[in-house]
Amino acid sequence: MPAMRKLRKLLRSPGKFFEDAARNRKTLANLEPSTRKSLASGEDTNLPALKPAAPKVSPPKSAAPKAVASKPTAPKPIVVKPAAPKLPVPVSEAPKIAQMKPTNKSPAKKPVGPELNFSRFELPDIRFLIHAGDGVGSEFQFLNWLPEAQHAYQNYAVLIRSWEVYVAVRDGLPTCNLIYASAAYAVEQVVTRMRSLGLVLYVSNTGNNIHLLRYNHLTHAFIGHGDSEKSASCHKFFRVYDEIWVSGQAHIDRFSNANFDTRHVNFVRVGRSSLRPQVTSAIAKIKKSEPRDSRLAQELREEPKDLLRRFLYLPTWEGAFDDSSYASLEHTENILERLCEKGQYRGAIKFHPTTGKRVTHFIDLETKIHARFDQKHVQVIPRSTPHIDAYGYVDFLIADISSVITDFLVTLKPIFIYWPGFKNLRMAESKFSIRDYCYSFSTIEELKSLVQRVIAEDDDDLFAMRKMALDYYIDLNATDSGAFQRQILQACERSPIAPDQLI
Repeated sequence: MPAMRKLRKLLRSPGKFFEDAARNRKTLANLEPSTRKSLASGEDTNLPALKPAAPKVSPPKSAAPKAVASKPTAPKPIVVKPAAPKLPVPVSEAPKIAQMKPTNKSPAKKPVGPELNFSRFELPDIRFLIHAGDGVGSEFQFLNWLPEAQHAYQNYAVLIRSWEVYVAVRDGLPTCNLIYASAAYAVEQVVTRMRSLGLVLYVSNTGNNIHLLRYNHLTHAFIGHGDSEKSASCHKFFRVYDEIWVSGQAHIDRFSNANFDTRHVNFVRVGRSSLRPQVTSAIAKIKKSEPRDSRLAQELREEPKDLLRRFLYLPTWEGAFDDSSYASLEHTENILERLCEKGQYRGAIKFHPTTGKRVTHFIDLETKIHARFDQKHVQVIPRSTPHIDAYGYVDFLIADISSVITDFLVTLKPIFIYWPGFKNLRMAESKFSIRDYCYSFSTIEELKSLVQRVIAEDDDDLFAMRKMALDYYIDLNATDSGAFQRQILQACERSPIAPDQLI
């Protein structure tokens, strides 16, 4: 029984068996096809038997131990042996979050626990967190704060609660320290590893903020993502924070005019650090009592007669509720058509990142405008582009009630605001009215008439009011002196107690 003989031979010396088999295959490969066929059929070919050749003389090696018959070993072919592999490093008993490494490709599905994308420092060294609790389309809320956070010279990370947002930001900003943690227990795994954490900054009022607010040893400060008269800027949920960092006195007055007790709320004026270059320029103009400069031609040192007037149109999104829907989205195409119909003006439009989130037929407005208007006359700016980048290249702003009005004040240029007076809207009003320094309109005819008077005929009678409003909405001294970074440093200097002391 040849098969049994081969098996016994294999068990006695597996290495020698496979060496012989390899040599036999090589010998067969050199034979004529007819001879190989005869051997396969068992015929006598008058050829020497295919027996193992004499073993080669080689440096003495330890002979392979004979396998015990009761415990046969698996056959192993003799090949050139590579270097011995390194032994695996023993896995630490620390929580899994400490062993995670950044990846370039997102997993096929969301991870169950937290995931890190760190490249600058270690988790236990984090001094403060920026909490991003919203979903897709909310990236702008915390991305605008990242350059200012870096200037604080403290170790920080962004805690993102949406997997889609985390993947998008991770791929776009591979050097930014990011943490993804969706569930409350995942947040707990993160915080208990942060032995130096003392401050959490919140950019929005989302329900999952509570997963961090439960830690009493941390300082919780709301910084938001803009300053405006929208009702979301002032309500009772703000009382959960230790501090509310505001850009100017206007936001404090909104709370004073609200219908609830805010005496225990601690406000900190930090200005708008992202607008520091523009604020510095505005301060210089105000100190020198320079006349208004709303001409793009003058900014670029060109002749006004050779330049068309340019405008920026920034409609807000439709809002989460009907009583906070300040948008002019249904009038967008008509506004652009009426202003650009005679070639007197050229414009650029940028939609709010969450446009169409609640009213879905607003999602494809960019496509409609691309198809209807020549891009030489109406430029569509991507939603992800910071609107501040376009401020220096336009002569006036058309906008809805939103934070872009406060930001545009630093240019001291005319602002035309859509005022939906026919709607029953909720507002967060300060001691200054928007219509004290902005030209308000409710119809397209009103807008066209105002633009004709203020821009074409150069009758800008609200310029002085805009200068007064600027320091009221944006604390110029706090912005210019870096108050935002100072507040971060002060909060991080406080010695946190043990992170396991919860509510």
